[in-house]
Amino acid sequence: MIQKWVISTIAALNANNRPGEVAAAITLGLSLGFIPANNLIWFMLLAITFFLKINFGAQMVVIAIIKIFARFFDPLFDMAGYKILTAEPLQSLFTQWYNMPIVPFSGFNNTVVAGSIAVMLILAVPLWFLFKKLIILYRTKIRDRILSSTIIKKIKNLPVISK
Repeated sequence: MIQKWVISTIAALNANNRPGEVAAAITLGLSLGFIPANNLIWFMLLAITFFLKINFGAQMVVIAIIKIFARFFDPLFDMAGYKILTAEPLQSLFTQWYNMPIVPFSGFNNTVVAGSIAVMLILAVPLWFLFKKLIILYRTKIRDRILSSTIIKKIKNLPVISK
């Protein structure tokens, strides 16, 4: 299954589909990778991605890679979440949310969850533009050089890859 996602990601980078779709998959993958996965917000965000026109394989590969490194960013997210959750003007709002039936399952009161969501909300649009530019740059300047290299030609001839 992971092999299919990796192949799907490589195919998406090299295909003629819109770079914005792949950039959105990478951006959403980063968001899902950094947000802790044991809360309702994470599952809702993942469910929303099923209804978007993005490359699901690329998203899953990015999530898998980012989950490995996400714990190194937890102190940053914890600090941001603490600032948000202890902000005096927001206390009554957070109290109302906590007393609602389903909202506490969102994990909004966890400093790492709140901080990672806030940071990813701030960075989502700039990251999308950055990844879109990088994909366009890759397709116009780098892709043909890589595909014509001898290493890639040998890899393409492997029985596992040729399938």
